[in-house]
Amino acid sequence: MKISLVHASYKSSWISLKVRNRWLEFASSPEKIEHCLGFEENDESILGAYGVIKSTKTGFSSDGLTKFSTTKKESTPSAIRNWNAAASLASGEILVVIADDLIPEPGWDLEISKLTNFNPNEHSRIWKVTDYRCSKKHEYPNGDVFLPRHPIITRHFYTQNNFIFDPRFLGVGVDDHLLLSGLQKNIFFDARHIKLHHSIGPIFDTNMETICGCSASDNSVVINQTESQLRIHTSKVQAEQILSSQWSPFEIWTRNLLCDPIFAKFSVSVRENQLIVLKRKTTLIFLFILFKTRLFLRF
Repeated sequence: MKISLVHASYKSSWISLKVRNRWLEFASSPEKIEHCLGFEENDESILGAYGVIKSTKTGFSSDGLTKFSTTKKESTPSAIRNWNAAASLASGEILVVIADDLIPEPGWDLEISKLTNFNPNEHSRIWKVTDYRCSKKHEYPNGDVFLPRHPIITRHFYTQNNFIFDPRFLGVGVDDHLLLSGLQKNIFFDARHIKLHHSIGPIFDTNMETICGCSASDNSVVINQTESQLRIHTSKVQAEQILSSQWSPFEIWTRNLLCDPIFAKFSVSVRENQLIVLKRKTTLIFLFILFKTRLFLRF
């Protein structure tokens, strides 16, 4: 099975390249992994890092390990445009959304391959992994919430939508929309046993050591967000307007519950349109009723 890494970069220079290399290095079968990159056409740091000639709209990096597509520079954050541009290049059965501040654990591709006991070209799936910011793990004592910040999707999902993230969004809110849409269509699955390391600030120090914040010895963790991280979190008002125009207050409220750490300990799986409650049954049965009465019905 072929896996496509769908990578959005912004002014990250060598960090972007090193993130790519770490994903390939930690793959058990790197020959089955392709790296697809989206970035703004005038991003000199990315052009230089990947050896791309300026004004080239699509092609391969100088080392041949990355397929890239550039996007137009606009005043709004480019992350959604860049992810969707990268996804347009992907040929894998499974697409994994990654970023400049995200790296996997060794054998990540084997874990993903275990998710698919079906043909990814014929069935839509969205998987939620654990990808909270590592230095904020104390805020998630019961594990990560259900928000799909960096989702894994099937080829069928992409071909049905022709994008990963709804292009109406500029940044924040697009993962909330993906969560609600996935639940409504019965295609949202729990894969939080797969851990991705997510940082505040750069994921590596100058010695190429990981400084995500997982280790108590990560004294060099950068707590200031990068320019890219700051840009993507500037569109909250616009995001809530889009969400409230499509989803009722009931669905928004349900979204809020699923994105609250208090509910993170609930392990759920969807089998033939049923929500199976595995832990804390009494409380989650209430959510089950909410889902069955609204979100699991096609409007």
